[in-house]
Amino acid sequence: MAGSLLYCYSGLATGSYLGSLATLQQSLELAPWHISLFFTIAGLSSIILLQITGRLADKYGARRVGVFGIIPRAVGPLIFAFAPDLWWLLFAGVCLGAGAGCLDVAVNVLGVQAERRRQRPVMSFLHGMWAVGNLLGALATVVVSQIFKLTPVPTMHVVVMGAAIIGAFAFTAAWIITPETEFSEPQRDAHGKVRLPIAAIMLALMAIPIGLAEGVAFDWPAIHIATVTQVDSSTASLGVTAMSLLFMIIRLVGDPIVAKLGRRTTVRAGCVVAIAGFLITAFGSGLVLLLGGWALVGMGLGIISPQIYGAAAHIGSGRGFATVVTFNYGTSLVAPLMIGLLIEFIGIQYAMIPTAALLSALLFFAKAMP
Repeated sequence: MAGSLLYCYSGLATGSYLGSLATLQQSLELAPWHISLFFTIAGLSSIILLQITGRLADKYGARRVGVFGIIPRAVGPLIFAFAPDLWWLLFAGVCLGAGAGCLDVAVNVLGVQAERRRQRPVMSFLHGMWAVGNLLGALATVVVSQIFKLTPVPTMHVVVMGAAIIGAFAFTAAWIITPETEFSEPQRDAHGKVRLPIAAIMLALMAIPIGLAEGVAFDWPAIHIATVTQVDSSTASLGVTAMSLLFMIIRLVGDPIVAKLGRRTTVRAGCVVAIAGFLITAFGSGLVLLLGGWALVGMGLGIISPQIYGAAAHIGSGRGFATVVTFNYGTSLVAPLMIGLLIEFIGIQYAMIPTAALLSALLFFAKAMP
């Protein structure tokens, strides 16, 4: 329950500010590179905090890491929405990234403890709760705007203030219900130096194609469909909807699949489904077929990441999980540039082929999973 609360709020905080990104861009007259810089700062902040909190969770337990991670996650959207200039926006990115790093570590360590005690998988559902929170946060912008008939800037302010108030309640509830986690002593070599298990390093390598594939899946469906089918932008956005909806649903219902098939087989099956989806987007035509392709991509990718992260936390605890997610986040930071270059040279459809090819490496690396 505690992990679900923490991740749901983390997703809600994300949705609360991303839904108003265009509004803030207009309000502050930001250039596209300013937005890219904001996301880069947030990503780097998250990576740094992952490394710090992974070690803290191993040494002192994940409870305080998760509970106090709510604070920057709640304050960040407020700074974002009320930022008077670019510098305050970048500071919001630092807060948002730091909170995300703390909560990522805490939730996955809590999930590992829950799986050990209950003797059944829970990781997929935990990660699904982030998607639920993100959807609610994004919908809040639309609902507030329609109900109160507000212009975009006041709508943004109301939404983030509501998210901050919910954050105060989430902090209180998390302080009460979040259990202490077991301390973990890292593995050391003959010279006493801390080293990660080989399996954790293999999982970190698996996180690279996943980061790239998820970056493509979240950033490019609308542009891909608009380019291939020549439909209007509103219709093309159905690609994002189809991918995101299946991505969320498979996570919410994925744990029984993992319980029956095991993590290794589940990852391979998800990989096959995602590859099939990418190949449809690469060679298919027609709106319905391409929507089906992006839905398959969402279904396949949605069930893979929780198993990779869960296995990393089982094998290497907080430190191992932090390393794996760092590889994933690092790839996500450079993925837009990599895919943009591919599209420039070979076109948006054929750019899906290298993505599918890299993802196929998981079929081999999955043998590192417990």
